[in-house]
Amino acid sequence: MRKLLLCVLAAIMLVACGKDDFSFNVKEKIKNPYAVTPKEAVQLLQTVIGDETTRSVSISDVQTLTKSNFTQTTRSGADDEVIYIVDIEGGGSAIMGADKRMEPIYAVLDNTKITAEQLVGATTRSESEGEDIGDFVLGLLNNAIQSDIQEVETAGIEMPIIPRDQYWTDTVVVAYQEPLLKTQWGQEEPFNNLYGINPYSGNRFYAGCGPIALAQILYYNRFPSSINNVAIDWDLIEEYEVGNNNPSNSATLEISNFIYQIKLGTGAEPSDPEYSDETGITVQDALDFLRSNGYTDAELEDYSAYMISIMVGERQLPVFTSGFYYDENNNKVGHAWVIDGCNIYRIEEWRRHYITELLYEDNIESYESFNIVHCNFGWDGLFDGNFSSYIFNPGGGPSYNVDLEIIKYSLN
Repeated sequence: MRKLLLCVLAAIMLVACGKDDFSFNVKEKIKNPYAVTPKEAVQLLQTVIGDETTRSVSISDVQTLTKSNFTQTTRSGADDEVIYIVDIEGGGSAIMGADKRMEPIYAVLDNTKITAEQLVGATTRSESEGEDIGDFVLGLLNNAIQSDIQEVETAGIEMPIIPRDQYWTDTVVVAYQEPLLKTQWGQEEPFNNLYGINPYSGNRFYAGCGPIALAQILYYNRFPSSINNVAIDWDLIEEYEVGNNNPSNSATLEISNFIYQIKLGTGAEPSDPEYSDETGITVQDALDFLRSNGYTDAELEDYSAYMISIMVGERQLPVFTSGFYYDENNNKVGHAWVIDGCNIYRIEEWRRHYITELLYEDNIESYESFNIVHCNFGWDGLFDGNFSSYIFNPGGGPSYNVDLEIIKYSLN
């Protein structure tokens, strides 16, 4: 939650609308003193996207959601705009805060498009089947947004009248590490080709989010050279990098065997074959596997933006990440994925104070840094993208912060 000390006009509250009335019209006349204009949001997003030539955004691509889209009622009585959904030309979409008390950026997806209906209707269900990776990510975003709205409602608006000075916002890139992985692997063919058939469904078991996360990390590091005394041909597996649409039969056999050796090495087993085709491991299984395959200094550590910046930013090593939550039946469900990018930004609020008509001084009134991490969720690129580091542990409500852990390691 962003807590900036700003000098702005007193609040003029918006008329509340019904829960199902999506407001997609861009409003440049800002009434909420904390509001972020669509133009400001687009400028920030363009900074995050950087100099990519294949992706661009404009104000016309911005959709707006208000508090009532996410909650039944608002304590303040005002139905202020809280979220922008930005369609990115060339692929992907972004979820951004329309209020300075919200997160500046919740997610910037590489290729996946998120609609307002998907985001508002999101539920937190387990990734029991492949398509439910969307439920995992959408639930993650929806929960973080609702948590922020609750804090905004609790805090209220207590602001002084703005003096007759000029104010503006700058975004500074403090640190930038583009995604390390060149892979977007999934849990179906060819990755699960050597897995067994589920006798209940007749389908082949999924490769499992844990084994796929490990596989992408090991391939990036090209270490170890063998698993279970079976040699790994990294050059053949290279044919399964993003952009290669015609891997050879030899490469297909190699990557199938590579994933299968990880399955054997981790002891991965069907989670509940009577009800799903999922294959599961624990984070301890992943840790033990890494330690027994040359990553001798591997350790579990609670998730933190700081450690991600060390692992990904300084060491340039992708990180195994695991998070869970308890569903309505008190079942522990969750997902394992890879964090392979880390960017740090600082939003500076500037004030130009006029001493005379021509003489003035510029000062930073306040600033706040925020971290964005790039996630590879292990389902053929679906929902991969940059996410606010905050949303994995928003500190309230049903979230994915139960046993939210990473495995840190080094290459000796």
